[in-house]
Amino acid sequence: METIYPVLHPPNAGFPFTVTIPKDQKASKEIGSADTSVTKIYCNRSGLNAKAGAASVITRLGHVINVSHYHLGTLTKYTTFDAKAVGVSLALQQLLHAVNPGRTTICLNNQAVLLALHQHVPKTGQFVMTKIHKLINDAYRKHLQLGEDFGLDVRWITGHTGVKWNEMADVEVKEASGGKVSGDVLLPLFLCAGQQLPISVGAECQKLEKECKMMWREQ
Repeated sequence: METIYPVLHPPNAGFPFTVTIPKDQKASKEIGSADTSVTKIYCNRSGLNAKAGAASVITRLGHVINVSHYHLGTLTKYTTFDAKAVGVSLALQQLLHAVNPGRTTICLNNQAVLLALHQHVPKTGQFVMTKIHKLINDAYRKHLQLGEDFGLDVRWITGHTGVKWNEMADVEVKEASGGKVSGDVLLPLFLCAGQQLPISVGAECQKLEKECKMMWREQ
């Protein structure tokens, strides 16, 4: 079971990255078309057949570098929020090992995860969010120390809008929900060597709520 700590991020500390949430689908497409980032990473999650998976596709100047997959387990133990957060961690691991990625955009279609990235308050899914912040700090430290022109924006993108690599992530994530897991070299350290995520408090709450409703109906 995951542990939820009182403070996720010091309230007086800023964030080195930006989060962009366009106001609607049209704005999302316009911002996407104007995005000149050297590196773009598209991540997604799937709950196909009640099993949670995450995948991430990293591209550089329009060419795919690699694809990462991770199978979390059943949706009785993890939420779709957990799966999407794991997808972001896969993207950041790819970014950490990228060669001179330059200005980078990570694209995902889950606003709840985007909003959580800049929150200072504790909530479910905190285990993965804490790992995400560490990966971001590691990426900034590595690429800036090398003197690279590096920056990161995490942006909301609408699903199924015809963006080639986003559609590719949609396909790849179904393999992850079916059980596909990438080799350790493509995974964040906390997912390596067959390690399992702590069971989500959010998933347990959802499970308990369903059980209570069933008991209520039976009585």
